[in-house]
Amino acid sequence: MRIVHVLTEARGGGYAHAHYLATAARERGDTTILLAPATPRLLASELGRADLVHAHGVRAALECLPFHPHPIVVTTHGLHAVRRARGGLNRRAAKRVSWLATRRADAVICVSSDERSAICELSSSLAHRCRLIPNGVEPVAVPTVAERDDARRRLGLAPDLPVILFLGGLREQKDPLLALAAVELAARRVPDLRLLMAGDGPLEAAVRAAAGPEVSLLGWRDDVSDLLLACDVALNTSRWEGLSLSLLEGLWRARPIIATEAPGNREAVGDAGIVVGAHASRLAGAIERFFTEPGLRGRLAARARSRAETLFDVHAMTRTTLELYDELAARAR
Repeated sequence: MRIVHVLTEARGGGYAHAHYLATAARERGDTTILLAPATPRLLASELGRADLVHAHGVRAALECLPFHPHPIVVTTHGLHAVRRARGGLNRRAAKRVSWLATRRADAVICVSSDERSAICELSSSLAHRCRLIPNGVEPVAVPTVAERDDARRRLGLAPDLPVILFLGGLREQKDPLLALAAVELAARRVPDLRLLMAGDGPLEAAVRAAAGPEVSLLGWRDDVSDLLLACDVALNTSRWEGLSLSLLEGLWRARPIIATEAPGNREAVGDAGIVVGAHASRLAGAIERFFTEPGLRGRLAARARSRAETLFDVHAMTRTTLELYDELAARAR
């Protein structure tokens, strides 16, 4: 089978998701092409030769529509256009665009239950084409204390320092300014608290202006594994998510999570962390509780690893998705 993945950028969770799928398909003998991004001329050439097209995101799906590919799978990866929209008129417009992008899809993959509900709200006709296939990431061995200490040494952090990690783009969706405000409050009650903030984006200048002495701004990093090994807890202050891959990577490394009650977050975190409203004081209270309540850190770490193994294995995600590809290709033939 010749499978073409269409994306609008070669980074982020959507690209990682497509890369996982492309790798699994190649391993079983399929031909896979990743277009991230592509000109209309290249799209016309590749989509015309494809046995199946997988568009990642609403924008990518819209770019495919003029070429009438069939079968086509769309994964919306958080339905960002709808969740970003403010005001009734903007939200209706975003819903309309998202419906146009998905209405011709043979299947719409939802990476979380929250996302499935949001997609089904676009049109009742989409409900029977929605497939819930949660995100997954590569399994890793349970980190040892020595590996944690080595990662901290490489980052210049003391072994006993309380460390929080914010991993994500410095943009509106991730709300890094809320993370800064929460940690500033928590630092008054948790001695030597340190926040590692890894990522870049349009809010970088505002983040630099607001960051206090307890914050280390790391910019864009490719040593995510080291950062997750070094931290005690991952902090997610997103306004919405699909199903955050960085949180799933943290779960695999037995790292608990403190997160906002954003779409997608509660499904990722479950009982492996603390989920609160998007308020600096509530997040600060959760941070203080994590570092002061006896036994909490160990309980959440064990639950994090168990949750990852049970729900978020990339091999289960790729296997289910490839089975869907085969089903749609057989139907098209």
